[in-house]
Amino acid sequence: MLKSSASLILKVIKWPLALLFVCILPAVALETLKLLKSQATQGGSWFWVFAGASTVIGWMTCTRFRVTRFLTTMEHEFIHVLLAWLTGLRVESLKVQSDGNGLAMIETPFNWLVALGPYFIPLALYLYAFISIGMGVEGTVAEALFGLIFGYEMVANIRESHLQQTDFQIAGRVFTFCFLPTAMLLTYGGAFQFLASGELGTAWHYMGSTLETSTLLTWNWGQGLIGG
Repeated sequence: MLKSSASLILKVIKWPLALLFVCILPAVALETLKLLKSQATQGGSWFWVFAGASTVIGWMTCTRFRVTRFLTTMEHEFIHVLLAWLTGLRVESLKVQSDGNGLAMIETPFNWLVALGPYFIPLALYLYAFISIGMGVEGTVAEALFGLIFGYEMVANIRESHLQQTDFQIAGRVFTFCFLPTAMLLTYGGAFQFLASGELGTAWHYMGSTLETSTLLTWNWGQGLIGG
C-alpha cells in the first residue's frame, strides 16, 4: 500500500515539480545570496574561515583517504536506503567497504526521490551538528566545527554530482537538471540556517519561506514580462 501510494504521488508531482524548480532557480539563488550576505555581516567569522578552508582542502584530499571515502559513501548509500524504506521499497542489502566502495541493493524500479536524495539531503551535516549541540559545543569552537562540517558536506556532494552518475540516469537527466540545483540551494540554505542558529525549526522555516517567496517573485516576474 505504501509503495503504490508513494509511487503514484511521486509520479504525479515529478514534472510539475521539475518545471517549478527550474523556473524559480534564479529567485532561489538570489534568496541564498541574501542569506549568505546577512550571515556574513552578523559575525561568525571563524565559521567562514573553516568552511572555506575545509572546502578547499576537502576538494583536494577527500578521495585520498580511506576514512573520508568510507564516510561519504556510507552517508550516500544510507540516504538511498532510508528513502527506499520511507517510500515502501524493499532493501535487500547495504554494503560499504573500508576503501569507500559501496552499494545499496534496493528493489527496482527506483523512484526519483530515492535516486536523487543523497545529492540534496545533507544528512551527515545535521547528524554531526546535533551531536555537537548535544555535547554543548558553543562559541568559537562551534563556529569552527560547523564550518568544517559544512565544507566537508559540500565537497562530498559536489564531487558525486556528474553527468555519468547512474542515479541521474535513473531519475532522468532532464529531470535531474531541472530539479537538483534548486533543491540543493533550498536544503543547504536550510542547513546553513540551522548551523547559524542551532535550532532545527529555522531550517524548515527557511526552506518553506524561500520556496514561497521565490515562487511568488517568479510569478510576478512572469506577469510583468507578459504584461509588459
